[in-house]
Amino acid sequence: MKKILYLLSALLCLSGTNAFSQGIPNSGFEDWSTFTGNSSLGTFTYDLPNNWKTTDSVSYAFGITHSAVKETSIVHSGSAAIKLSGWSFLGNAAPGAASNGDIDVTTVSIIKGTPDTVRHARMLGYYQFSPVGGDTCFMYCAMMKYNTVTGLRDTIGFGMFSTTSAAGSYTPFQADISYASSATPDSMLILLTTSPLKLGSGHVGTTLYVDDLSFAGVVGVEELSGLIKNVDLYPSPASSVLNIRTELSRTAALTYRIFDSTGKFVSSDLLENGITTVDIRNLENGNYYLQLYTEKNERVYSSLFPVVK
Repeated sequence: MKKILYLLSALLCLSGTNAFSQGIPNSGFEDWSTFTGNSSLGTFTYDLPNNWKTTDSVSYAFGITHSAVKETSIVHSGSAAIKLSGWSFLGNAAPGAASNGDIDVTTVSIIKGTPDTVRHARMLGYYQFSPVGGDTCFMYCAMMKYNTVTGLRDTIGFGMFSTTSAAGSYTPFQADISYASSATPDSMLILLTTSPLKLGSGHVGTTLYVDDLSFAGVVGVEELSGLIKNVDLYPSPASSVLNIRTELSRTAALTYRIFDSTGKFVSSDLLENGITTVDIRNLENGNYYLQLYTEKNERVYSSLFPVVK
């Protein structure tokens, strides 16, 4: 298990710099820099989009293939885009991925990212997708805030776009960002990946092109659901149980739903008053999504939580 976590951690913990920005740095993947690395096979060079980190330094370091490269022919606008490709690592399928953050070895989740204090409403962009074997690509965006009590960075807003459908030309996508609190974020994280971010995920040859990312709209405190005042998910990471502590502005019957990283439904039940304890012993390691719904099937909360055993 530790070896797998180490390999995952290597996927995105690469050289690069983060700009202090209120938007998406190098959002059109126009600017790239060349880096030099060393492996058992010798010295190698690879390109990284400025302010981003990718799986390419791992896939290329082992002499396997390029998994994240500068694309200059298939672009939506400008002179470049990013091309991500599924690849094989030590007999395991691995996704091609890019992020403005790093991998946390303990939780196998994306951390750090770009400083940002805007409550963005949605992330937009353009993509082309050629899946192999039913692969699902993902474009995630999380708005984060440092918690001075726990010493951890809380996800206060989260949005995701995913699809299994092929797109042979650049197609617009939109990831609406749902907020769990009225707090102002201090950073944002983006992850683009050809399949879920774990070894054994996806298929070799799946390709994803992404270009022209942007944010649109701002969610003010007054735009939050009047029903949800606060939601706490703990422990983090969770292993055997997940506690959902809710604070509502009025009495309401809510249902929780849990989905895995591919969007597949896992479980649901009624939410108890105060604290609901969910048995997650049957869940495998990875990231999952918890969503809360009203009796009218209106989603009023969405957040990601990691499971590590």
